[in-house]
Parts: sequence; C-alpha cells; structure tokens
Amino acid sequence: MKIAALFGGAATGLFVAFLQYMIQLNEHRDIERFKKLGIREVLAHREGKEYYAKLIEGSRARVWVLGNTANRFLEDFAHVHREDSRALLDALARGVRVRILLPLPHYLSEADQARSAVSLKRMRELSLESRNFEFKFYDHQPAHSLVVVDDECLVGPIFPHVESRDSPAIHTHTGSSFVKHYMTHFEQEWASAREV
Repeated sequence: MKIAALFGGAATGLFVAFLQYMIQLNEHRDIERFKKLGIREVLAHREGKEYYAKLIEGSRARVWVLGNTANRFLEDFAHVHREDSRALLDALARGVRVRILLPLPHYLSEADQARSAVSLKRMRELSLESRNFEFKFYDHQPAHSLVVVDDECLVGPIFPHVESRDSPAIHTHTGSSFVKHYMTHFEQEWASAREV
C-alpha cells in the first residue's frame, strides 16, 4: 500500500513537473517570438511623457514624428518656458535632426484643427530657430502614429474618435520586421508631402 502511494505521488509530481515544463516552454517560445520582432514594450496608452522624454533626451541623430496634430508632443518636449518640457529643444541644440509629418488640417476634426493651428505656429518658430527642424503635411486621412528616436520606434493606430494619448503603442527597434513597412511608409510620405 505504501509503495503504491509512493508511486502515485511520484507519478503525480512528475506529471505536474511535465505540465509546468510545457507551460514554461510555451512562454519561452512566445518571448522569443517577441524578441525576434524587436518588441521592447507594449503600451496600453501613449500618455507617458516620461517614457518618451527619456528616449528624446538620449537621442543622437534623429527624431521623426508621424501623427495627428503633434500638439501634445510639442507642448511636452518643445516648450519655451518650462524646463521639464525641453527635451526636443535640447536635442535640436545637440544637432539631432527632427522631422514632423502631419495630415493637412482639413482631414481633422474641428478640435484637432484648432490644435493643428497651434502646432503649425510652433513648428514655424522651431524651423526658424533651427535648420535641423523640418515639418511637412501629407494629403490624406491619418491612420497611424510613429515616433522614431534614433533606433527606437513607437508605433500605434490613430482612431477617429479616440484621443491619441488613449491609444495603444508598440515600442520596438527600427530594424524590426514589424516596423520595416512603417519606416518605409514614413520616408515615402516625407518625399511626397507638402511644406506649408
């Protein structure tokens, strides 16, 4: 009886260990799949100013933005009077090349058109202050946002009735197969976009 109980306990323990191993193996495969895609983080929303600030503060070569109005981006990172909101200005002073690509305002809601007008004024000021700051407008509805800082990339959707700060984003490496087409899309859009 004791031997049967011992074997039963050992068999149960081995079975549990085998199940745990299979679960861990499956999790390992999932993690490896994410690593191959270069995914660093999945953000439930894009509201984290500190998250983006850390990337911009460490920038050396480029900051590219494809968005809706860029109003919050400029307010958070290119504010003239706030020391805690100057990461983009400091990057420009270091010689980082900044490109912002937005839709023509008539593709935006009324509220976003007002934000776009504020952004346009600020972008014109920045382009006069620094030769490294450029901005253009594309001629269609916005579909996704993209922030590229050197080799880091955050990409997410633009939904018509959802604030961009409430939309998700995926942080990945620019060499990732996941964002390869987004990067190509930005360059193609930039080449055909208008200066205003």
